[in-house]
Amino acid sequence: MTAIAVTSSEAQIRSLSDSRLLDLAKCGEADAFAEIYARYRDSIYHYCLRLLKSDDLALDAVQETFLRMHNQMGTLHDGLALRAWLFSIARNYSFNSMRGARLKEPLDVDALSDEDTPYEIYVREEQSANLKALVDGLKPVYREVIVLKEYEGLSYAEIAAVTGTTESAVKSRLFKARKALTRALPAGWIERENQ
Repeated sequence: MTAIAVTSSEAQIRSLSDSRLLDLAKCGEADAFAEIYARYRDSIYHYCLRLLKSDDLALDAVQETFLRMHNQMGTLHDGLALRAWLFSIARNYSFNSMRGARLKEPLDVDALSDEDTPYEIYVREEQSANLKALVDGLKPVYREVIVLKEYEGLSYAEIAAVTGTTESAVKSRLFKARKALTRALPAGWIERENQ
């Protein structure tokens, strides 16, 4: 009987909005904080991994993000969404980490399908490595907006809140980043991708 109540309680917590979870977490509800962590840890991790290029540093950034969130819950402005606030904390930590060290550890290649031929696998790995290298070669402010928009799916408004800029500045950075990526793509890469 207890397992049913726990399951019901867990389902109820999972159904709450970010705003309600934050209110409960501010009141000391550990389950609400745990749900916020479960809801956003993977996104924050992948964002930090793309910025920091190191699994260990990305894991540290996730831990630090949620620790700071816990310690600063009372400072969240009403107009700022929880998701944007968490990415903002992660961003600040990551950029501070980047200032202190040069990072060179590569990311893992995407999971491969069992149905692909060895040639298709080779071509996809090559393209993935090329695109990763191109994104990694961007200035941090451009790499950041590409990761937030293309990989994390944040809106322009959320990216502006995370980066502390305006939506027009975000759009400008995205345009410049995409333009730089397009110019840097290896010859014939777009044609191969469209075949």
